[in-house]
Amino acid sequence: MRVLGYARVSTENQVKSGSLEEQKNQIRRFCELQGHELLEILCDAGLSALSNRPAWKRAMELAQEKRVEAIVVTKLDRWGRSTKNLVTSIDELPRLGGHFISIEDNLDTSTPNGRLLFHILFSVCGVRAGDHKGEDAGGKGEGQGPGEGLP
Repeated sequence: MRVLGYARVSTENQVKSGSLEEQKNQIRRFCELQGHELLEILCDAGLSALSNRPAWKRAMELAQEKRVEAIVVTKLDRWGRSTKNLVTSIDELPRLGGHFISIEDNLDTSTPNGRLLFHILFSVCGVRAGDHKGEDAGGKGEGQGPGEGLP
């Protein structure tokens, strides 16, 4: 599979400490072991997941142009922090003809089990995120009585 690697660190300190290089090396090793053709590793160095990320945007453009079959990251939080952003962008890749692989999360949307895991994982995330909306000082959402909602 022709893949694109993506790595990100949030701070300049992480760039200097070698965290970015560690991610790149992990992506290279994974692709070699899996027999994937690694075309390139794009990096956003010293940028938070919520800021403007040129390499992330370029990765999505390359997927849209069908120049890559999958995007590989070391962990989900390297791709994005917000549940909405993660779900939206990862869900968009198959529509573009691509897939998403997160090495440490054992998530590979090119496989049936990977797609199932993706949908389960993000369904749970969406429900959990919804639990916190409308909470009052007592910690219960409006209209929730005993035994309602998730524990």
